[in-house]
Formats: sequence, C-alpha cells, structure tokens
Amino acid sequence: MTRITIFYTFTYKKLQKYSKLFNLKDKTQRLIEKSRDAIEAAEILLQAKKNNLAAGRVYYAMFYLAEALLYEKGYEFHKHSGL
Repeated sequence: MTRITIFYTFTYKKLQKYSKLFNLKDKTQRLIEKSRDAIEAAEILLQAKKNNLAAGRVYYAMFYLAEALLYEKGYEFHKHSGL
C-alpha cells in the first residue's frame, strides 16, 4: 500500500460513515465513488511506473471530492474553471 492508498482509505471510510449519518445526496455519493475509482487507477499507474499519469488521477480524485463537498453545500459546477 502506498501513502496515497492509506490516506485515501482512511478518508473514504470516514466519508462512507458520514454519508450514512447525514444522508448525502445521490450525486454527492456518485462523486465520492468517482474519486475512489480515480485513486484506484492512480495506484495501478504507480505500480506501472507511470507517475505523471498517476498524478493526474490523484488530481481528479481530489477534484471530485471538492466538487462533492461544494455540491452538498448547494453549489454546482459544470467546468473545472467554475470550481
């Protein structure tokens, strides 16, 4: 396990707990899942020594989490520049 996986697993487990406690919106949950998928892809890319591509997946993972948080607060964006 890399540091990315350890950090993300800890964060993801907390998000799963909160989604049950706070009844997160469906879109928020989908964005969290997209973030998890991006981290899994980053792990595969890191193992293949494709660090630059892995960095892109990590960027998107964090982007999806930020989008989920803002969506839950009532903001919705359709472009990166809007976030």
